[in-house]
Amino acid sequence: MINSISEKALLLSIILILSSGLLQAQWQVTSDPGQLNFITLTTHDSKVYSITAADTNMLRVSENNGDLWQILNTENQNIQDIISVDNMLYSCAPDGYVAQSADGGQSWEGINSGLQQINLNALEYADSNLYVGGTGIYKSSDSGQNWNNISSNLTGEITCIKKSGNFLLAGTQNDGAWKTSNEGAVWTPMINNLPLHINTIDSKGNYWFAGTSEGIFYSNDAGASWNSTSVSDSISSFAIFQDYIFAGSYTNGVYLSLNSGISWQAVNDGLGVLNVNCLAVNYDYIFAGTTNKVWRRALIDLFPVNISIEIYPDTGGAVLGGGLYQVGSAITLLAVPAEGYEFVNWQENGTILSSESSYTFVANESRNILANFELINSIEQHQFSDLIIVYPNPGENGSANVFTQTPVNVTIYDELGRVFNSKQLIKGDNKINLNTGIYYFTFYSENNLFIGSRKIIIK
Repeated sequence: MINSISEKALLLSIILILSSGLLQAQWQVTSDPGQLNFITLTTHDSKVYSITAADTNMLRVSENNGDLWQILNTENQNIQDIISVDNMLYSCAPDGYVAQSADGGQSWEGINSGLQQINLNALEYADSNLYVGGTGIYKSSDSGQNWNNISSNLTGEITCIKKSGNFLLAGTQNDGAWKTSNEGAVWTPMINNLPLHINTIDSKGNYWFAGTSEGIFYSNDAGASWNSTSVSDSISSFAIFQDYIFAGSYTNGVYLSLNSGISWQAVNDGLGVLNVNCLAVNYDYIFAGTTNKVWRRALIDLFPVNISIEIYPDTGGAVLGGGLYQVGSAITLLAVPAEGYEFVNWQENGTILSSESSYTFVANESRNILANFELINSIEQHQFSDLIIVYPNPGENGSANVFTQTPVNVTIYDELGRVFNSKQLIKGDNKINLNTGIYYFTFYSENNLFIGSRKIIIK
């Protein structure tokens, strides 16, 4: 029995804390910018940019993950799409207007020379090239000073554009999805089991995802074939965090896939409006723009295991695989020494976990793991690692060459620590095909002794 005011106050505090925790485990509406129809979202760190249809497609920004919104002054008030690339913002509008901002949207510069009166509603930026789509697709390699029509045989009104490795992908309103591997010289329709109305396209590694009027489809063979999924409602958008793919539905809220888009589950707890027009994600939240609000959900709620990595010394190298995960996930950490360093071991609370550069475990709780490196001191160690040369770096045209003076085994990891390829290399020159991205090569002798690691960038 509670007999004092202080005990009652303590109980009330506990109830409030528990209630707060329950609320954090659901979707929450961001601060109210009004009853607006949100059509596009994009993020840059803790900044969230939104476009609304109810007030002539006005642009808003929140600098604190949606806690407070403000209207930005743009030269064109009819923005259809916006993307964030490093510290730059790019926007496009149905009247052919394309603009860029270097100060977070406070001021804008038109970069639409030659694009006037062309309907534009989709943007993409990759490999220092800016793409806009609507009535055709246009490409600029000089920050919008000049534009080239790369539509060639492509038909249909463009709804979305995505660069994936050597391919440029495009979705249309009624003519299906298309791909080109030669920057638009020739487009190939992807019609195998794919509906004609494509709302959005995205990719992760070798997997491509199409959000259509008839649900979610995926391909893992460069679009040669497409597989349907359990989701059959019209999909508006995708957002990708680490290995996890979110999909927004025009009618049924938000879905999440943990296995490269093969299967999906609804994650709508607390989401008050299921008409989702757009999604965006950063390191803290997944955001959903609906027909009247912007909602957010903390990623730590969906992925409650945090694998935190410390590196000693901080110049010793890099580690792949840390981040947020679901309970029970199989996690592989990969240590990649910097030039002149070698990996020593993994430690946790003073206990050595492994001396192998690759460490795999099941994530049942959050962990803080230390990766130890040390300087290479002996001449023999330097000579041993110099037996292998990876070139050119950065590489281009989707490939890299490995020259080795002895047969070796190589395992190639992508920037998220996933195994991309594993093979045996012969003495001499070896060509390895790669997609655009950052990769880490780890080399082992024929009797499985660790030789060294190399980081390579493919443009």
